[in-house]
Amino acid sequence: MSRATRILGRTLVGAGAIGLALGGSTAVGAVVTDAVYVLAETRTGEGWVPSFGTASKTDAALTALPEPFSSESFPSAAELVGEVGYAIISGETDSGWATWLLTWNPDAGAITGEMQLSTSPTGVPFGPGQSGYFELEYNGLDSLADGTLRSTLCLAADDGDGGSDSGCYVVTLGTDGSVAVVADITFAVEALEEFPTSLATDPTSGTTWVFLDAANPFALPVTGSTSGTLTELAGIGAAYGPTSPLGADFDSTGALWIAIEVDGVEDEALMFFPAGTDLATTEPANIGFFPGDGVEFVAEAVLTLADLPPGLPGTGSTIAAAGIAIGGVGVLVVGAVLLTAGRHRSA
Repeated sequence: MSRATRILGRTLVGAGAIGLALGGSTAVGAVVTDAVYVLAETRTGEGWVPSFGTASKTDAALTALPEPFSSESFPSAAELVGEVGYAIISGETDSGWATWLLTWNPDAGAITGEMQLSTSPTGVPFGPGQSGYFELEYNGLDSLADGTLRSTLCLAADDGDGGSDSGCYVVTLGTDGSVAVVADITFAVEALEEFPTSLATDPTSGTTWVFLDAANPFALPVTGSTSGTLTELAGIGAAYGPTSPLGADFDSTGALWIAIEVDGVEDEALMFFPAGTDLATTEPANIGFFPGDGVEFVAEAVLTLADLPPGLPGTGSTIAAAGIAIGGVGVLVVGAVLLTAGRHRSA
């Protein structure tokens, strides 16, 4: 299985790309509902500065949120629950590899808190071995109608005979750091030899779709604890040729918004599947390619929407601000942007 560019994002964190300053405010902020949230980079006199940003649902125009980040450390996922943002970031610490669940403010983009995720998730069908679970890799972040957070987790452990066991799962994440397996998606990952990129739950059906990268995007439906049939999103490939899914989220009507890298033009676009359409055969509407004039979309971004079912705004749980020491340097490191690996440019 190829980890592709997602490993690059992890390497940047662990290699001492010292993290991002913790936002001073812990208040939730007003969300933007006519756009999707992505990661943007803004050109400045000193180079490109990453931050949270929004992309218009009308033409994919980008707007950077005002709180910039001072690091190239990128989380693997982000999600909005009402007016509280969540994100996942991983990195090397003095005690080994670790992953944190962050909260962030969707108004300014500031990080407001963090909680380290457990390295011993419950429900894994094989034990941690003598060395504990390793190669824990999270991709995607999603929420159910009741605000429950979900992600995908791939991990491995020594099998006691000189080899190792491994698997990939849909998991729930608690704001107390707990992690629990919901469904086994190992067969899909092994079939495509690719890891998940994101996941999104259709609020009209309750089905969670796990998106995987291959020659064209594939998606795996998960209902409850049951995984369905691996499905190629053939409508995208028929219209645009080889493409890669960069992130997806459903709005409250059941419409799917998805960021796609179009290989033929080596650029990224925001696309839209109307509610009720067949993801396997429908050609999505191309909202537009993300512009690159001063503010740019960063490849591998996981997008998220503020459009959620009624009754949720303001109900997300914030996490206490503390600080993460990544890279063994003893520096306050709490950071978040929306992806795992960004493009690097000269100023």
